[in-house]
Amino acid sequence: MIALAPCSVYASPRWLEVQVAGGRAPSRLVTAPDAAGAPRGWLPIHDRVPTRNPRYGLASLCRGFPWLPASASYLGLASGYQTDVATVAGDGAPAALASLVGDALRSGPDQPLIVPFATDRLARALATLAPGAPCVLEAADAWLRNPHPTLDAWLAALPGRARQAILHDERRFAEAGLDEAILPLGRHVPAFAELVSLHARRYGLDEPAAALAPHLADIARAFGDDALLFAALHGGRLVAAALGLVHGEHVYMRMVGNDHDVVGGTAAHFVVTFYRPLRFCAERGLAGVHLGLSIDRTKRSRGATIEPLWTVVLGALPAPLDAAALLDARLAAIARDDPGTAAALRERLG
Repeated sequence: MIALAPCSVYASPRWLEVQVAGGRAPSRLVTAPDAAGAPRGWLPIHDRVPTRNPRYGLASLCRGFPWLPASASYLGLASGYQTDVATVAGDGAPAALASLVGDALRSGPDQPLIVPFATDRLARALATLAPGAPCVLEAADAWLRNPHPTLDAWLAALPGRARQAILHDERRFAEAGLDEAILPLGRHVPAFAELVSLHARRYGLDEPAAALAPHLADIARAFGDDALLFAALHGGRLVAAALGLVHGEHVYMRMVGNDHDVVGGTAAHFVVTFYRPLRFCAERGLAGVHLGLSIDRTKRSRGATIEPLWTVVLGALPAPLDAAALLDARLAAIARDDPGTAAALRERLG
């Protein structure tokens, strides 16, 4: 196993294992071997976006482009949250990334190579390697980070409106009389799958528990003790839970489920998804919580910071892209759903 430079959980060997187990193995895996043949990193290449979510189809990722590619390859383990690339640690990381990207370009010289939902760090690194490659804002990423020595100090340092929202949530949760627990995913896969399915149905989504359970079992096998459920119980029964994956200096929140008939009005969603994971991080000396895409104001209004995610297009392009115009168009689209997030992104991007 190579010593990795800091990278997202979605670029980790364990997440690659989950993807392969779930039937979403990459078409090719570039490893950039050193002189002795040992890998210096890995870059999965897919001939199609490895997800069922239509958000990641070409028409979505390439919206606003003057053209849509008839076909494309996708670099990285495309996720609804972020794409990163795993390389060796230390001074060899930039060269390893350059070798990985060079090999990927050679493997598909006649079609675009799309890096969807690239982290800001990865997008900047790719811009150094391929200065002419279009880099287009895709979405916003939400993080809860605590630079203070305690959770109480973090709360005290928040703007008044965010602090009041959190204290209100905590009061509602305490009045509900629910019990809290941090549970290993592996022992609660069926119950959590049912909760996630129930939560999805409330929002008009079809996520059968029978289909979710194998994926959750794959995660439990790959992550072991680092796959945790931040949970609320009622009479010993799981009634709300959020899955967190401990990786590097962060906890990555992956799924949430709840029985709204029991926890409706209790703020259990925010407690198990935001505050208890952040308390866990403070107690373990971790840097914070990754909340996933920022698609509504609830994350930002409770202290989350916003980071941009990018779609980077490498390789052969049939026509030039006006990345600046696409940036304005996509910020405008975000602003229609959440003006605050669009404003936070504009400030972040300068």
